[in-house]
Amino acid sequence: MEAMMKRHKVGRIVTPWRTFRGGRYRIRAEYGFLSMNGPGRDHFGITGETERFSGGAWREDSGGCIHDMIATHFPELAPMIRWHGTMEDGPTHYAANGMFWWDRIGLPKERPYDPDAAAAFRETVVWRDSDAATYPGDPIHDAPLVRVLGPRTAFDGMVFDGAAESLRHSPEVGARREAVKVWLAGRLPGLMVEFWADMARFGLMN
Repeated sequence: MEAMMKRHKVGRIVTPWRTFRGGRYRIRAEYGFLSMNGPGRDHFGITGETERFSGGAWREDSGGCIHDMIATHFPELAPMIRWHGTMEDGPTHYAANGMFWWDRIGLPKERPYDPDAAAAFRETVVWRDSDAATYPGDPIHDAPLVRVLGPRTAFDGMVFDGAAESLRHSPEVGARREAVKVWLAGRLPGLMVEFWADMARFGLMN
């Protein structure tokens, strides 16, 4: 795997525009490796932008991680979308972000616009159909995390509650949580073999 890491191309590939909605809109995708996190920390990304034809000219419409639109209009690129944000050693903050969402499965959303925790966990760890056979499981919903507020604290004349808020697990959930952490570490090498194979398939290797 280390040898493959040294052979990937740094730079972006930009697709030609493709029109949709009767030619009134157009979209293009951009993908490849960027080097912005220091040596050995290049990461893969795939983004897009759309424009609309108005007033006799093409004008900016949307852009960024418009992955659903990319998958619709560039279906040949859809297999790469799951790797967005993946670095040379794994998905960005693979274990930390994965466990952040795992901890929240089955709990009420903290904010109305937060994603579904189970879906966010699977997206973060790049879930594969084959993972279902070995996955230790989601948190037990009748024994969820307990939210514990810390002591009241003062700062610059103001008093705050819960400055040391923490999440605590029951022993049963804690044991399953540790199993998930071990599972994540164990599947990472195989996941990265798939990643580099896809990068080669899409012409991103030297």
